[in-house]
Parts: sequence; structure tokens; C-alpha cells
Amino acid sequence: MFTRKQLLLLLPLFCMTNICLKAQNNKVLFDSRLKMFVYNYVEKPPAFPGGEEALAKYLSKIRYPKEQVDLQGKINLSFVVDTAGNLLDKCILGKEQSAYTLLDKEGIALLDKMPKWVPGKQDGRKVAVRFYLPMNVCLQE
Repeated sequence: MFTRKQLLLLLPLFCMTNICLKAQNNKVLFDSRLKMFVYNYVEKPPAFPGGEEALAKYLSKIRYPKEQVDLQGKINLSFVVDTAGNLLDKCILGKEQSAYTLLDKEGIALLDKMPKWVPGKQDGRKVAVRFYLPMNVCLQE
């Protein structure tokens, strides 16, 4: 068991984390920050307008920061596509915002400018879906 002092130290940490409640079917979580249920897997996933080719073309517009010393990098983008197609909770998977590289920030900026997506569907109705988008970025000379 925890002592009272240990609990007081853990309480702020617990309150700052994203509290998720698992649903019975293990496909949906309640995101307390977004105040909505967010699916991880759905029958029909969200889609970029115009499909995968249009998404690839859009992502190719990323600006490679001149200050970035590496000639290549990988960005693991994560975001939620809500029922209206808006992108929410945009982040780099596994990184705190303070640890974002210049390339990571460019990836987030690309998401900020993205058009609305076609929302995902589960049981015939639009639902919010967590989407993962890994990007390999190489500087071409």
C-alpha cells in the first residue's frame, strides 16, 4: 500500500494523465480530455478526401527544416478524426511536446493545415477514431 505522502505525490500525476475508460467491446475508449468516445478500430476507418494517393501527395508538401541536421527522419503522427472530420489531439506518438524536433513540428503544422477527413464509421454511424500516420521523410537533393 501507498503511504499518504506517496499518494499525495501520485495524485497530481494521475490527474494530469489522460483518463480512459475501456468499453466492453475493447474497440472504444472514453477520452477525458476530448470528452468523447474515441475508437481505435472501426469497420470503416477515416479517409483523407481523395483517398490514399491524395494523402501521399499532400504529405509530400512537408517542408524540411534547414536547421535539421539529419538528412532523413521518421515522424509518427497521431490524431483523432471526429464525427465532423476535424483533426483533434494532434501529436507525435511517444514524445512529449517539449521534445519535438523541428521535423516533428513541421509534421504537426502539416496536420494543422489539412482539410477535413471523411469520418470513420462503426455500425453505420459516424464515430471519432484515433488515427496513426507514420511518415518517413528524406531530403532529396
